[in-house]
Amino acid sequence: MKLLGIDEPVFNSYFEQLKSEIINRGSAEIDFYKSEVERIKRMSRKEAVEELIKKMKLQERITTIEKFVKSLEKDVRNDRN
Repeated sequence: MKLLGIDEPVFNSYFEQLKSEIINRGSAEIDFYKSEVERIKRMSRKEAVEELIKKMKLQERITTIEKFVKSLEKDVRNDRN
């Protein structure tokens, strides 16, 4: 039986390889985030808050929303004229 034009044993082998790669990548990402937690714990409160704001990209999100709202306001003004 062929799945997606690939013999089933070949498909299963490829699928197992992908699962293994995902598990390895997941482990690496977990290690990275654990080290980030430890790094942030060593910061002062002020530094940690600044890091949080930077990581969450809050200013970029605010700017994006402001631009969108301004463009909508401009459209509303144009529609009224």
